[in-house]
Amino acid sequence: MVGGDGTYDHPFLISGWNITAPSGIGILVQNTDAFFRVTSNYVGITDGNGTVLVNLNRGTVSSNTIQIDGSSSDSPTGVWVVNSTGASVESNDITGYQGVEVDSSDSISVSSNTLSNTFGITVSTSSNIRVVGNTLPLSDLLYGVSITASAGVTVSFNNIWAAYSNGTGIIAGQSNDINMVQNSIPTAEQGITLNSTDSIQISRNSVGALETDVLVGYSSNVEILGNQITYSSYVLSNDPSHFDRPYGLAVGNSGNISIVENEISGTNYGVTLESSSSAWVLHNNFIDSAVYQASDDNAGNSWDNGYPAGGNYWSDYTGVDNCRGAGQDDCSSSDGIGDTPYVFNFNQDNYPAMNPFPAAAIATSAYSDAGFSDGARHIFYSQSNYWLIYVPGPDFYYASSQDGVKWTSGAPLGISTCCLEGLSVTNDESHVYIVVATGSAIDFALGQLNLNGTITMDTNGGTLKTASYEGSSAGVRLSIAVDSDLHAFIAYQVALGCGLCVVDSSPPYTTWTSGLSLSLQQENGLNWPKIHAYGPGQVIVVSGDYSNVWNGSWETAIFLSGNNEEQDGNLFYVNGTIVAFVPSTDGAGNGIIYQYSGARDSNLYQHLAIFAGRNLVYGTTSFETIVTSQGPSLGYIAFAWTETSYPYQIYTYITADNP
Repeated sequence: MVGGDGTYDHPFLISGWNITAPSGIGILVQNTDAFFRVTSNYVGITDGNGTVLVNLNRGTVSSNTIQIDGSSSDSPTGVWVVNSTGASVESNDITGYQGVEVDSSDSISVSSNTLSNTFGITVSTSSNIRVVGNTLPLSDLLYGVSITASAGVTVSFNNIWAAYSNGTGIIAGQSNDINMVQNSIPTAEQGITLNSTDSIQISRNSVGALETDVLVGYSSNVEILGNQITYSSYVLSNDPSHFDRPYGLAVGNSGNISIVENEISGTNYGVTLESSSSAWVLHNNFIDSAVYQASDDNAGNSWDNGYPAGGNYWSDYTGVDNCRGAGQDDCSSSDGIGDTPYVFNFNQDNYPAMNPFPAAAIATSAYSDAGFSDGARHIFYSQSNYWLIYVPGPDFYYASSQDGVKWTSGAPLGISTCCLEGLSVTNDESHVYIVVATGSAIDFALGQLNLNGTITMDTNGGTLKTASYEGSSAGVRLSIAVDSDLHAFIAYQVALGCGLCVVDSSPPYTTWTSGLSLSLQQENGLNWPKIHAYGPGQVIVVSGDYSNVWNGSWETAIFLSGNNEEQDGNLFYVNGTIVAFVPSTDGAGNGIIYQYSGARDSNLYQHLAIFAGRNLVYGTTSFETIVTSQGPSLGYIAFAWTETSYPYQIYTYITADNP
């Protein structure tokens, strides 16, 4: 050791060593509850293990270079974690036989490593494991991530190039509660394989294999959502003699399977169901499979969700769309659904879509765990997680999710909602900022966003810090923004007070300026202000039909048009353009989200309908939007809204369309 005393602030430090040996263990840490950090070392072992952690409760192995010879018959490993809790293995460069192995452990994170190994990352008899953001470049990799007899494992944002002659990207067996989210597998013989598993989610992955992209056997409760399932374009371009088109998605001897909003393209066989039951195959795009698009030996499985939800898109469908209705017998107009079923082996899609589905909703409550009570809420993305702040009753709660589909259980923030008359929430890369209005004041709170999906509230000056005493029991319409200098601005309209005022503060947010009245021309009375930061000391506020910009002082208000008295639209300032998302209806009971965009000084707004759904019910504080600005989901748009009838679920919708 070169420093530290084993505490959280000063962990024992093992750093700067150059260790080479023909055999044995390079670095061994065992039987301790002390905090430690193994970092910036070189370990080269011909026949042995690089770093071994045994019976530990906390510690980090990071930024090391570890080289292990692969010739040993004892399965030498770069980093081996055994019987341990709360350790992390991150940002290491590991080459050799076995990269990282986690055995009989709990709450371990393996992230941002580069692993050039025959076997990548192994998880066995363990729980609550995160395998996130690792890179496994093309080599003789036999598997990227292997999970056996484990529970609560998340595998996300990894880039895995498995050997296309005999390699598997991700494999799980005898395990449950596994999430495989947004991984890229450009090469493999088998892309993702499940065997004897339960409660599995495979979502938003991109898989290009040579034999089978996704293979599910003897498993139950499997959700396959929003994946790109195709052939390996890399092998086709670089080694065409080995190229073959794979089975896209094959399911055998399994039950309760949801296959929703995937794109299956360029395979030999699209989706194959054998000896499987309770399967739902909905809103997928089946494009140009060479032998067949679909096969199902159980006529009891569902390939559509009735009318008008419909079924799937089939590139080889030859029917026409002249009619509409559940029986497709009202020929006064068309409806985007084929008039005749798409028939294949032993089953059929009764309502085939005439056009491909957009790469869009991969998370709605029908296929996720995101079901909470009615109430105000804010959804956003930061620290490699989606976050939801919501108000189910007398207290504020939060939940987090790595993929926007599987959410943690709600946890309290320690903020009472007593006398709540107004609410606004925003965030940056590491904090969430909450402003609440009561009958007598406007209060501010902030919390630290942690990588493990938890929030730590700041209690300096109290959890709630008073920003203004202009509250009103008749209601306060308010909006908060925080610029890149962490300067916070709150724009608000008090029903029986300030027409439109702004207060501001800097860390630690215990002192706020007096309310500055901001004169924006209003039409038809009160409007709902929206404020957004777009640079250091710069914010833009929209209220009613007008906008104004703060850049050290307020500029002249600009007429925008089309936003008068709008309550539920969400405002962004993106690359010099105002973007607003506004919920509306089509006159037939369907909710629509419109995207409006235009320059700050323009009164000409373009608008585009980007989503329609019957469960989109809008009302005050029921609609929320985020545009992600960091991480693998850069540029993604996510919406959340509350269905205002029982069971009052919160729905989420995520799209890669960029404003």
